[in-house]
Amino acid sequence: MIKLQERLCFMLLGGLLVVTGQLLPSFLGVDVNAEDKESKIAEFEAIRCKKLSIINQAGNDALIMETDKHGGNISLIDNLGVKNGYFRNDQDGGVFGILSQKTPMSRVHMSFGGVENTAFVSVGYQSEEKSGSLILSHDSNGGSITFVDKNGMYAGTYGINDNGGLAIYDFSNPRKN
Repeated sequence: MIKLQERLCFMLLGGLLVVTGQLLPSFLGVDVNAEDKESKIAEFEAIRCKKLSIINQAGNDALIMETDKHGGNISLIDNLGVKNGYFRNDQDGGVFGILSQKTPMSRVHMSFGGVENTAFVSVGYQSEEKSGSLILSHDSNGGSITFVDKNGMYAGTYGINDNGGLAIYDFSNPRKN
């Protein structure tokens, strides 16, 4: 039987995928017309490249697929040239993020993998002066919630300790995120 934490992770991942599917067309800003007689279709058996840019009607990048030192990277770019989302690999595994470029910038970031097969979701905001977030994570002990204050300092964590009980960590001397 699936544990409550696993159910919550699956529900959160499913919800974020649904939201991404709803928001992706607006990030790309590209209208598709199947009856457009001027469009050209090319078929290839294989295409190999290090970077592929899909442009919008104004000729600006709307979606970029490229490689980096960790593997693949897909960036979603709005009509103003601002990166609003990404799917990529990092040193710990897969990463997914949605950004809102309003000030302060809102962000949702998900990461999977890591040394202990951890997963976390960070929801927060960030500006040049301040940042803060709520981090939901799953690790070898179970799950935890970490609070990061407006100065980017860890403020406290509720989690599961090694014995299976609730652990509350109050960082009276906060550490930088």
